[in-house]
Amino acid sequence: MPHKSQHVKGKHLSRRKRSKEKQRVSSVATRQQPIAETREPVSRPSAPTPVAKRVAIQYPHMAKELWTIGILAVIMLVTLVVLALVLS
Repeated sequence: MPHKSQHVKGKHLSRRKRSKEKQRVSSVATRQQPIAETREPVSRPSAPTPVAKRVAIQYPHMAKELWTIGILAVIMLVTLVVLALVLS
């Protein structure tokens, strides 16, 4: 097999790709001219902003999930009590 598999990509770039990436970034940085920033004071809007309405989100399976969590919690608690009595 003369070539590496192209299917698996590594986490890190090879040295050749890394050097090409550095060259590309440096050439882009030299071509761009600096932009002068002018900051203007931000004025507050005169009209009051509308308040978003709260929408009730419904979870159809929430009661069943809470029931299952409760059962698992009771089983773990009982197991801990039994272990504490047996091991003491």
